Amino acid sequence: MLTVFRTEIKIGNQVTFAYSANEIDSNGNPINYLNNVQLAELIGLNKTTALQTRMSEELKVMLGKDWTAVQGQYQMTSGGKTKVSLWTADDCIIYWTYHAEKGNKTAFKLICALAATSLDTIINDAFNRDYKKGQAESLTNARLLGKVKRRELTDAIKDYIPRHNKSADYQKWIYPNITDAINLGIFNRRASQLKEDWDTKNPRDSMTEIELDYVKQVEDLASRLIDQDDIEPLKASIEALTRLIIPVCDR
Repeated sequence: MLTVFRTEIKIGNQVTFAYSANEIDSNGNPINYLNNVQLAELIGLNKTTALQTRMSEELKVMLGKDWTAVQGQYQMTSGGKTKVSLWTADDCIIYWTYHAEKGNKTAFKLICALAATSLDTIINDAFNRDYKKGQAESLTNARLLGKVKRRELTDAIKDYIPRHNKSADYQKWIYPNITDAINLGIFNRRASQLKEDWDTKNPRDSMTEIELDYVKQVEDLASRLIDQDDIEPLKASIEALTRLIIPVCDR
């Protein structure tokens, strides 16, 4: 039986435990575990759904023909030992994915939050960005709780201007120039044309939900290009349009 130690972690608004025996897999990566009870409770299910003798045949197939939970024990602070049935982190993902496919919205949200955080980590590593302890957990929790705050494009521009000592003329025209660039990229028209065509003082007020989401996607990526790569704001906005390949909304 595997002897493990445990540490408290927070996923969303739930506190649970992760387990480890300081094992390393064939690729040199640490092997981490959750126990079967917590695995199920994190997505609002009964622990029986993670019992090997009770789980569905479909889930067993996804886990693999010879799959079995790891039997472990950890030493409590009181001195006694408690047995635990452990799932590796990879197997936890399979379990949550299975239930997400079955319509469990909590499982789906958890998978999306973990995937997005992992992707951010990969990209940040490629850019040699510093990693701070607790950063991944903080970002995952923020995503699960719906608290990821977009960096406003206007704020990114405001921070860029003093870094590069931009002129008053630049400051006057950068905002409308970016607005026109984004509108041209998405609607094939400048703001003045949209105001006339849509008979509105503020084109955003007349955008559909999908159109507004396209604009926000461009602004969000442009903000990150300005903040992280110090790209000039108008160039960052045009680069964001190019990368996202957003269809023209010509109406």
